[in-house]
Amino acid sequence: MALMGGTRETTSAHAVGFRMAKRDLVFRIGGAAGDGVSSTAESFAKISARSGLHTWTYSSYQSVIRGGHVWTQIRGGLDPVLSHGVDPDVVVALNQQTMDVHQGQVTEGGAIVYDVDGTKPDPAKLRGKVRLLGIPLRKRAQSLSPNALMRNTVALGAAVRLFDMDFRHVESAFKDIWGDKKPEIVQQNIQASKLGADAVAEMGGSLNLGLAYPNEPKYLMTGNEAICLGALAAGVKFLAQYPMTPASSILHWMASHGPPHGVVVKQVEDELAAMNMAVGAGFAGVRAMTATSGGGFSLMVEAIG
Repeated sequence: MALMGGTRETTSAHAVGFRMAKRDLVFRIGGAAGDGVSSTAESFAKISARSGLHTWTYSSYQSVIRGGHVWTQIRGGLDPVLSHGVDPDVVVALNQQTMDVHQGQVTEGGAIVYDVDGTKPDPAKLRGKVRLLGIPLRKRAQSLSPNALMRNTVALGAAVRLFDMDFRHVESAFKDIWGDKKPEIVQQNIQASKLGADAVAEMGGSLNLGLAYPNEPKYLMTGNEAICLGALAAGVKFLAQYPMTPASSILHWMASHGPPHGVVVKQVEDELAAMNMAVGAGFAGVRAMTATSGGGFSLMVEAIG
């Protein structure tokens, strides 16, 4: 999944105290599949875009339902972004494997946020002046809710504080995400994020990157949403699809937004049926499409002929 709004490919900086002011930031979060990595990263992407940064995300995940190592990186810049960046300024490690894999990639002067109860860094593998922020994420989250994923929100608040972002963007992002649920869920998450921010304040404060946030929101969409908008603009009137990550959200978006534009959407029994129906619709004179991932496409080739 790529959330696009734009990062720069050249570095421009000026002196701010003892550091150089950056024109971009790079945030990375990792954990096991099912740990809420993607949803937490999406929240950060919204906060980045609402802070006025051109925003780009990149997700890496294994083809498993639960378990396995997954991570997402977000790069936000004052200038249009052309890639997801390389080394992160901040890493949130939700498990030991994330710490082991990513701790040596954090840029000099950056920070690692992790749950001190169960995750341990190796200082010998770190670059210079990398801050280790061991926070009891789960324990702090449990003071508000028994939901295990609330620890992610505590970590998210810590990252927002490290980057000196305005917390009003956190609140607006949460209202968008959970606005159709009970208001107390929104408030719980706002409170959880502030617990993370308070922990950072107690442990030395922000990274002082010197980013001057415009705080004028940038438009943000996923790559799949862009595909859907392009399909509508191209006159697609029929979609047959079997859900498979990372293409499933195309089916979801088109099912919600396609019918008012005359699009017939069918969730079928498998990938072969999806391709056969798309080909059949095309022969009947309808502009049709399907969507899948690598494994699903392997099943479709029988119908491509």
